[in-house]
Amino acid sequence: QLGRYVVVALGTNGPISRDAYERIAATAGPDRTLVLVNAYAPRDWIPGVNSDITAFAAAHPGTVIADWASAIDPHVDYLAGDRIHPGTSCGQIYADTVLAAIRQSENQRAIDEYLTETRAYREASREEARIAQSGERCVEVYVAVRYGHQMTAEVIVRNSERVGESNAPSNGHSS
Repeated sequence: QLGRYVVVALGTNGPISRDAYERIAATAGPDRTLVLVNAYAPRDWIPGVNSDITAFAAAHPGTVIADWASAIDPHVDYLAGDRIHPGTSCGQIYADTVLAAIRQSENQRAIDEYLTETRAYREASREEARIAQSGERCVEVYVAVRYGHQMTAEVIVRNSERVGESNAPSNGHSS
């Protein structure tokens, strides 16, 4: 069973088709974060592979890039003799690179949830102002924001009535 994050590192041995990336994303599904690790190697196809990874991630929400190429570039002496595969000193750099991508993804998710909540609040405030400007009196406005992977907001207006009209019971006295 797949976890919340699916980490995939491809491209060092050659270009990967867009269809392959699409199948990987479909397998990961919409409820997981797909972490694509870009490639680093002294091979002529690596810039194209990394460009494809960048384009794919940009077009697929929920997909982030772990920038292995930038992380290892200052430490190429940590690579194995082939200058491709991680040596014994690279494990921590690789893990930190993947973790940084996951943290970036979680930070972006939190920002998106905050912006969604803020928009919902503003919409509720505008509806309340509209009711006040239209001469209606709002007895109760309830804004419910549901948290989770998808956030929604709803405004429920109950017992609204026009100013000058009353449903209040009469006390029998005239004014």
